[in-house]
Amino acid sequence: MTNASPSRRVLLTGALGNLGRTTMAALLEEGHAVRAFDLPTKANRRAAKKLPPGVEIVFGDVTDASACAEAVRGVDAIVHLAALTPPATERMPEIARKVNVEGTRNLVRAAEAEGRPIRFIQASSYSIYGPDAGWNGLVTADTPVVATDVYTETKIATEEILRSSSLDWVIFRIAAAVEGSGLAADKVVLSIIFEVHPEQPIELVHGKDVARAAAHAVTAEEASRRVFPIGGGPSCQLRQRDVFAMTERMLGIEPLPPEAFGKSRYYTSWLDTSESERVLRFQRHTAKDIERDLEKRIAWLKPLIFPVRPLVRRFFLSLSGPYRGEPARPTWQAQLERYSER
Repeated sequence: MTNASPSRRVLLTGALGNLGRTTMAALLEEGHAVRAFDLPTKANRRAAKKLPPGVEIVFGDVTDASACAEAVRGVDAIVHLAALTPPATERMPEIARKVNVEGTRNLVRAAEAEGRPIRFIQASSYSIYGPDAGWNGLVTADTPVVATDVYTETKIATEEILRSSSLDWVIFRIAAAVEGSGLAADKVVLSIIFEVHPEQPIELVHGKDVARAAAHAVTAEEASRRVFPIGGGPSCQLRQRDVFAMTERMLGIEPLPPEAFGKSRYYTSWLDTSESERVLRFQRHTAKDIERDLEKRIAWLKPLIFPVRPLVRRFFLSLSGPYRGEPARPTWQAQLERYSER
């Protein structure tokens, strides 16, 4: 345990996802008791059988108010990670609003109904700063936010729910969190990446560092009712071209030509995390650490990719609108429409 604070009983939503499992480990390391809350899917039921001893599992859906009330009963803190993210939010906007917004509202109401102090740590996103903020220097907790798609609309709404509640809330605006499990990407995600200006600022943060911040926020007195940008710090502040170069290195493919990338702005930024780090003490990994962890994860894949590297490179280029001379489509919705047209 890294501090002398008494242990807490913590409800962790989205507990069986990649970031959820990492956060669970960090909470246990801090000496907290964990109640894991996630959907009762077959995969989750299998994963639940491998949970560390002492972890309580509750299956349910955040959109079910009664399930939330059951999950919240008796806890001292909530770390709320469960949410839909792009491109799912843009494919299913009504479901996204139900899960992200109403799900958060259900948990907040359940916590308030307990009638005692409960700390609520909400996972928001730095994407709510919009596509222009990153070009104007470091963004802070006070930088204005703007909804640019369904995802950011829902994240802003969840923050407003917390702010208007009676709870002891903490809001994390998390940068591009990278788990050791890899950089999952489908065609829509890759197509968006190719639209983005190579010089677009983007900040990475290791999933373990996000988890550590959450674990420390459970008891950090100075964190009460505050917003914290959560990023990896200066060593993780890159440009979009750096991130794709990382991908090229890991896959062993030749660099793509400059004309594969567009000139559009995107909602990634560099964060001022000085106060976040002072209060939460979480930054331990650099961008190089992130790349090394990802390389370890995909080591099994590299021998399979090696003989077909030209095909992999050609596949990437086939997803690049700029390379094909198409009009810029720098939004999730536009890319979804593009693929639905095919």
